[in-house]
Amino acid sequence: MEHIETIVDECRRLHLKAALGAMQNYLLLHQGKVSAAVNDEFASVSQAYDMMVSTWRRGLPDSRREQLYSELTRRCCQAAAQLQTDSMRDSSSCLARMHSEALGHRNDWSYDSLRSSLETFVAERDMLQLEQPHVRQAKEQRLYQAHGVLMDDVFNYFATLGPMGRFADDVKELLVAPTIEPQDQQLMVSAVTLALLNVFDMGKLQVLAHAYVCSPSEAVRQRALVGLALGTDDSMCRLYPEMAELMQQVARERPDFVQELTELQMQMVFSLETEDDARTMHDEMLPDIIRNSRVRITPKGIEEMEDDPVEEMLHPEQAEQRIEAMEKTMKRMADMVKQGSDIYFGGFAQTKRQPFFSAVSNWFVPFYLQHPGIQQAWQQSNMQRLLERMISTGGFCDSDCYSIVLLFNQVQQHLPQNVVELMQKGEVAMMDAQWDDVPHSSPAFLRRSYLQNLYRFYRIHPARADFASPFADTSYLFFARSVTASVVDEQHVCQVASFLIKHRRTADAARLLSAREAQTATAACHLLCAHAALRYPDLFSHDAEYHYGQAMRLDPDSVRAIAGKARLLFEREQYAEAGRLYSTLAVMRPQHTAYQLSAAACQASQEQYDEALQTLFRISYEQPDNPDVERVLAWTLMAAGRYDEALRHYDRLVLPSLTGRDRERVASADGSSVEDLQNRAYCLWLCGRTDEAVQALSVGGMPVSSSDEQFLIARGITPTEIALMREQCTNAGI
Repeated sequence: MEHIETIVDECRRLHLKAALGAMQNYLLLHQGKVSAAVNDEFASVSQAYDMMVSTWRRGLPDSRREQLYSELTRRCCQAAAQLQTDSMRDSSSCLARMHSEALGHRNDWSYDSLRSSLETFVAERDMLQLEQPHVRQAKEQRLYQAHGVLMDDVFNYFATLGPMGRFADDVKELLVAPTIEPQDQQLMVSAVTLALLNVFDMGKLQVLAHAYVCSPSEAVRQRALVGLALGTDDSMCRLYPEMAELMQQVARERPDFVQELTELQMQMVFSLETEDDARTMHDEMLPDIIRNSRVRITPKGIEEMEDDPVEEMLHPEQAEQRIEAMEKTMKRMADMVKQGSDIYFGGFAQTKRQPFFSAVSNWFVPFYLQHPGIQQAWQQSNMQRLLERMISTGGFCDSDCYSIVLLFNQVQQHLPQNVVELMQKGEVAMMDAQWDDVPHSSPAFLRRSYLQNLYRFYRIHPARADFASPFADTSYLFFARSVTASVVDEQHVCQVASFLIKHRRTADAARLLSAREAQTATAACHLLCAHAALRYPDLFSHDAEYHYGQAMRLDPDSVRAIAGKARLLFEREQYAEAGRLYSTLAVMRPQHTAYQLSAAACQASQEQYDEALQTLFRISYEQPDNPDVERVLAWTLMAAGRYDEALRHYDRLVLPSLTGRDRERVASADGSSVEDLQNRAYCLWLCGRTDEAVQALSVGGMPVSSSDEQFLIARGITPTEIALMREQCTNAGI
């Protein structure tokens, strides 16, 4: 594969001669293994290239030379893409089986033949309505059985197809034709997406764009949107500059395109958190449900626990408490579903080992009850009413709906009889709960459900390594691609970046923001850049201080911008400028004591103790029980040389927590910090109470820190005394 990748890389850089040379070497090394079509295409491109060079070297004008060079490079790249596809099929038993089954079951894959087969199914299905019920059922079963085989072959064919070329126009028509079943079109879109993610093909990208813009089915459109967003490739932009033009055209024809892209990007983040959500379900929620329910799990199955009349007499409130705890857990689960979490992945992961899921197409086929793979399980079930209700209200993805039907017969054998009877009547509240208030026909739900199908396939399928996963590494972040940047505005970029930071993906937010740093034009975006640049400065051209400054320029009243820059300047020990900004904030937000304290701290750091203490004494009078005020006041008094006064304030902070010599207990009690203990010890030392200082530092668990040396030396403690103190603390076990 690496030799083929070399060909593709040269094409990406528009180095046609080098690409042809690399392809020639590959063909020589693999004689007899490469298709005649690829060999013929290579010969044709090479001949055309030699003729073009010959014409150019003779100095003959050619108005099409630029266009011809581009066309030949694309043809060479498409030939390399076919080699990639063939090589992947050769090295993957799964892909090889899919491809051979598709070609073995059907010889004619022309547009007319395929469309005729798909439309015939719709016509025959509609004609079944004219049949008698007993005749209709048998015919319907045979019809869906044959159609299931057909669609599995169609999926396999498209999923293992190389560059589409002119066939792309035919596929476009198939995906939007109103005479073809939308469920079939959804499955074809998924197959095209899988093939596109494995090997880039501009034709497939155009097919998905056309389906998104023109399909009358919202479900088809949303699947196409996912494929279009994930299928773009920045590395191909030089070879296919129309990729950005395609996205811009889609944005013009579909005004909601950018908003849907934004929502999709955030839904991708929820997909990446799926396994965290599954652990939360397994470790926290399910144990709560079992603990508060009246059932127990035994080797024979699930048994209902009998009520204990004595326990009910002694503790009548426990039943109500159990119900409240159960409702609280159920509400938490519902809230997770509503925000986009995939809480079902862990529960259904093991069910994907069923033979039904051995066919790759069944991971993506929209759920329908007539699917031949679940007909037997469905007909044998005596809880069809409950299953229908669960599927319609539970917010399950298609893949999990099939799992539910396949496994429910096994589960019902282990349920208490009275629970089975309630389920048969559809009277089990938990199963009938409306988990999600998002309509199942809405674009948001359709995208979420489809992403869950994709995630299950790419995380669980035995042959998942043979498919390029959009969830691997940072592949999911299509917003950071220049192709996407050509259509999304700064508002949507900020929305996604803020979402990423909220979900602890600051590195990805930094990648996204740094890619557009030069175009940043709003205060909100500069603030996000500043936040990300603090963590990942190497990704940005400008530092956080610059972005805070730009945010202040664009929005002079932005508290976040002023506070961010002030905090940064304080950390850099630029106390004068930081103090000025904190003073401004104190005026803007007089109710926020923290800004006044920070301004006073800046004054104290500049040895302006009188001014700082004037502010601090006033705040201390107004808020006598505020430990933050006490802490800053104590430090300032110590810095000003008023050690006895400082010690009294540190005593108020620390002494209430001193209940023993256990240093861990002392350091954590009542919010008293190790820093407070250490500063109190310094006060004792500066007051001449050295022995008490040794004991206090020992209890605090910290010797003299190197950062405090200059502070102590400036106040009369010699380096020798500091060394002695460290030695004594070491002897004390620190």
